[in-house]
Order: sequence, then C-alpha cells, then structure tokens
Amino acid sequence: MDLGVGYNFVAVERDQGFLMPPDVRDWLGSGHPAWLVLDAVDQFDLSEFYASYRADGHGRAAFDPAMMLALVLFAYCDGVRSSRQIQRRCERDVAYRVITANQCPDHATIARFVARHRAAMAEVFSQVLALCAAAGMVRVGLVALDGTKLRGNASGRANRGGEQIDDLIVAEVEAMIDEAIAVDVDEDAEFGDRRGDELPDGLAERSERLRRLQAAKARLAEQAADAQASQDARRVQWAADVAAGRRVGRSPAATPPKTDRSPLVNTTDVDSRIMKTRGGFIQGYNGQVVVGAGQVIIAAEIVQSSEDSASLHPMLTAARDELDRAGVSDRIRACVADSGYGGQTNLSKPSEPILLVAVGTGRKKTDTGPPKHPAVARMARRLATPAGRALFRRRAIMVEPVFGQAKQRVGPHLATRGMPAVSTEWKLITASHNLRKLITHRGLVWA
Repeated sequence: MDLGVGYNFVAVERDQGFLMPPDVRDWLGSGHPAWLVLDAVDQFDLSEFYASYRADGHGRAAFDPAMMLALVLFAYCDGVRSSRQIQRRCERDVAYRVITANQCPDHATIARFVARHRAAMAEVFSQVLALCAAAGMVRVGLVALDGTKLRGNASGRANRGGEQIDDLIVAEVEAMIDEAIAVDVDEDAEFGDRRGDELPDGLAERSERLRRLQAAKARLAEQAADAQASQDARRVQWAADVAAGRRVGRSPAATPPKTDRSPLVNTTDVDSRIMKTRGGFIQGYNGQVVVGAGQVIIAAEIVQSSEDSASLHPMLTAARDELDRAGVSDRIRACVADSGYGGQTNLSKPSEPILLVAVGTGRKKTDTGPPKHPAVARMARRLATPAGRALFRRRAIMVEPVFGQAKQRVGPHLATRGMPAVSTEWKLITASHNLRKLITHRGLVWA
C-alpha cells in the first residue's frame, strides 16, 4: 500500500491494524505482568503512604501513591532502578504508560517518592510475601540461609583513617575560604556595592564534601568508643574470672588492639564496609536472605559485616516475624546453611528449627580428625546421616539461584548509599523477586 503525502490515517479501518485503540489500557494484552502488579498494589495496605500527604487541599496535587508504588515495583521487576530510566520508560513503554495512566512523573519526583516513603517501601516486602502465601507458594518445612556481597555505590579508594580525614577536612576548609575570598574579589569588581545572590557551584560542592568528611570522622569516633567499650568488658570479665579462681591468661591491655583502634571509614558511604569475595575485595554490604521452597524469599536483611556467622539466629528470627506478618503459621522445621554460619557459639545456641550447618571448610588438609567441640561434633554426625545429607543437598538449588536471578536482573551494584537507603533497596529487590515468582505462578510470562 502506498502511503503518500496527504494519506488520511483516520479513514483506515481499525481492523487493518493502523489505528491505535482509543484507551491506553487496550494497548496491553490481558496476560501482561503489569496487570498483576497493579492488582497486587490494589490489595496492599497503603495507609502509611497516604498518611504523609495533606488532605486539606493546600499545596500542589501529588501523584497517587498507589500509582507511584506500582510504577517503582514494576520497574524493579523489570530490572530498572534508575529514576531517569524509569522516566524514559514512562515516555516510550506501553506497560509503564498503562501503570501511570498515561502520566509521566519526572525522575526527581520518582526519586523523592522512594526517599520520602523509605520505611513504608521496606514494608512492601511483607505485603508481597502475604500475597505469595495466599497463593500457596510459601512452604517453610525446609528453608535455606545464605548471604551475598553487594558492591556499594562507593569506591574502596575512598577509605580513610582518622589522621587522613583530619587533613582532608583542613584542606577542604582552606579551599572553601580561598574560594570565598576569590568570589568576594570578583563580586566587588562586578557589582561594586551591590549584592550578588548566587552561591558558586564549586563552593556548594565543597560544602557537601565537608559534610561527608565530618560524618566519616564522627563514625570513626563512634567505632573507637565501641572498641574501647569492648576492651573494658574483656578486662572486667578477666577480673571476675581471677576472683572466681578460674584459670585465665594474661590481663587484657587497657586499650584495644591496634587493628580495632585504627579502623578505616569510607568518605563516600560511611556505612559501607570492605567485603572479601572470591574475586577480591569490594566496598559494599552483605545481603542476607532466608529462602523457602520454590525460591520464595522469606526474609531479607542488609548487614555491614562481611562475616555471615553473626546473622544465623537473627535471620531465623526475622523469618519467623515475616511469616507471622504474612499470616503463615507453619513452623520452620529445618534450616540449611553453609560453613560461614557455623562455629561453636552458633551451634551451641538452642534453635527452634533443626540446623544443618556445614562444619568442614577444607582449608586445613592436615586436620582430618573429628571436631573437638561437642556442638560441632553433633552437627557433623547430623550431617553424616542419610536424612541430613539429603536435606543439605537441597541448599544450593534453593538459595544460590536467588542471588543469580537478582543480580542478573538489577546488577550486582547497589544504587543508594547509607544503611537506611540500602536496606530499602534490598527489600525492593527481594520483593520484586517474589513478585516475579507470583507472576510465573499465575501462568504469566515476563516479556
């Protein structure tokens, strides 16, 4: 067909496929996952979102929080976290236009919405889990616990010690003073006795850098105080052991070890930590998850320690709390975890679910004898039984694909900084993972 100049598209019959439907909702097939996301948000309790908006008619009208939440959730499911990318999708992608009712929030509005409702956003994970439970997807007879290292939005080269931060603060203050003097000279030449109102961009940037440096210095002081408190507790315990006649070693020093007294802190993201991975060291966080059957995430938390051992019992508690909020009364009967969650302290504590934690690391080839500690020996015997081996073999297929799917979808890098923001981001990543599982469970296919 020759579509020459002056061709009248309106005259073309609709069944020939040239005209778009008059309603934007007709552009999207009934089996598209966007409809399930919208239906899911309709079932959420959004009172915490709406509570922060005025209802007296004053101020500029805001976008509907339900629409904004559906947009953010769908974007995370789609592997899009950048607010600018979400804005572009709202302009050109049919599914995003349907979700936003043909509106186009700008990237600043999207970013502010996530920041403003950070606490409520984190609770979305529980509400998605409740939908999965209602669909019969949450089975917790056996759960798997594991952690993954997440690269933060900061460089490891920005780690500094206390003296280095002091030098940087002095340098930034001196640079700010020099620039302020230079600005005064330039303004005197340009305005004379008149006033110039613009704050130079360079001066504003230095003010932000100075703020971050001061926050890093405060974090170092906090870490030093915690290290000293721990050392004082060791000295008190040593004195109590001596008074009770127990055999103890030498008295702990009055000050913490040098490694505790001279920590490093990142001047870009003071909450991030150096994490050891198989590929080397990264600056970031440790993302913990408890996963049930069908790779549904039961609990998700961010921790700052690169070691997993301290997260064993807190994550089991978090899983039980999440199940209670989701209305799941089934007991967690067994939990499988790798050797990073082992150790005498963890395995000696009572636990409601039966623990199946690997006890051998294979690092010492000469250490081939049985474990010496009773709790570790009991765990080794439990894992050696046919039932123990069968259950532990399920660990890898339950939890490892969860990290692979999440990192393939949104990438191994975090987009935010600071524990509150990173925790919310991790909750949204894991909530979107569960939502995609629900979409697949309903027989829908992600395009």
